[in-house]
Amino acid sequence: MNGTLIIIAEHVGKRLDQILPTVLSVSRSSVQKHVKEGQVTVNGKTVAPHYFVKVGDHVAWDITEVTTAVIANANITVPILFEDDDVLVVDKPAGLVVHQGDGHRGSDTLVNWLLHARPIVQGLGDDALRPGIVHRLDRDVSGVMVIAKTKTMYDHLRQLFYRGEMTKEYEAIVYGEMKKSEEVLTFPLARSKTKGWKIAARPSNEEGEEGSREAITHIVRVQALQHYTHILALPKTGRMHQIRVHCAAFGHPIVGDALYAHKGLHPDRAPRLFLHATKLQFTDYNGKKREFVSPAPKIFYEFMREQG
Repeated sequence: MNGTLIIIAEHVGKRLDQILPTVLSVSRSSVQKHVKEGQVTVNGKTVAPHYFVKVGDHVAWDITEVTTAVIANANITVPILFEDDDVLVVDKPAGLVVHQGDGHRGSDTLVNWLLHARPIVQGLGDDALRPGIVHRLDRDVSGVMVIAKTKTMYDHLRQLFYRGEMTKEYEAIVYGEMKKSEEVLTFPLARSKTKGWKIAARPSNEEGEEGSREAITHIVRVQALQHYTHILALPKTGRMHQIRVHCAAFGHPIVGDALYAHKGLHPDRAPRLFLHATKLQFTDYNGKKREFVSPAPKIFYEFMREQG
């Protein structure tokens, strides 16, 4: 896995081991290991994992890892919304993991399907476990995902996500009645101090720990129900579990979110996590505007009708 990155203003004041996990789609501990082994350089020189980046820094990596080959799986079905020579746009089902990793070693992921359906993506990108993958949706989140089919589009899309130039829209049903028609949530996010697999809304950095990262989510009320609210969520940044954590910190966790909704709301009784990626919009490398839409599944509206 090799590549380069030019640091932009948004990341000034961040540590190298805070930025690269998102860029490379690997864990922070893996990044620290590679940096210490000299497989990552800044401006041609080796640095420490806690190096604070500056605008214009040229980060390069040439990482050699032993990975398990991903096998094609023909027993998975993923609806295709659009396809051309550059991209494949899919409607990811809820419950489907995007790729193998530390938390999921099975061969039943979207990538396993992808290697069967479009073997042309084999080897495309920075990681053999994630060919063509430029972003992810959580296992229990459904909706629009774009997958690159060429290196030119792969590099372009990665830069769009990195610079925050990808427009994303989600539909969700949250617990409680949202009073205002709109809110902008700005709770900074960081990994939980006690449970590393969770993300926490944390207001500030603490010495010796991974710092908080800016996160912005625009929330729009669509329909108020008796005990719930149907909302649109428009994330302006792309942090892990961002919408789920922001809604929970706002006091309106997403229905069915067993990880972030408190047990008194009985999220385990909901038929699914009610979060769906409805729209994805971007400008391709030719300057053409692209927009892809996936309406929320019928179960969303069935649930709302039942709740009145």
